[in-house]
Amino acid sequence: MGKRPTKAKRGKRRWIGLEYKGSELGREVALVKAKDFLGVEKIRLFDLVENDESGITKGIVEVRHEDLGFIKERLESLEGNLEEIKSVTMSGKIRLVRSRMGIVKSRSSN
Repeated sequence: MGKRPTKAKRGKRRWIGLEYKGSELGREVALVKAKDFLGVEKIRLFDLVENDESGITKGIVEVRHEDLGFIKERLESLEGNLEEIKSVTMSGKIRLVRSRMGIVKSRSSN
């Protein structure tokens, strides 16, 4: 198998923290809603955390850096119009998005 490309040759990405209304939300449904909300097909869902008390599910998606301009314009045009899903934070580091959203990711011991 070939070597993994160096960091500089891999595509840049951004992480977007989303909040979904409702706690009964599966990964596939959350991914479809995120694609519709952001208007981009090439995204990956990383974290999905349900909170039964507030009825909000938090998710983090990865998007390509090239799509960021379109996504920002779309978020500005949709601001306040959708109650089902909303963008909370955005960063180039997933660690920052997790901390801003209060998502604790446990490290697996190898």
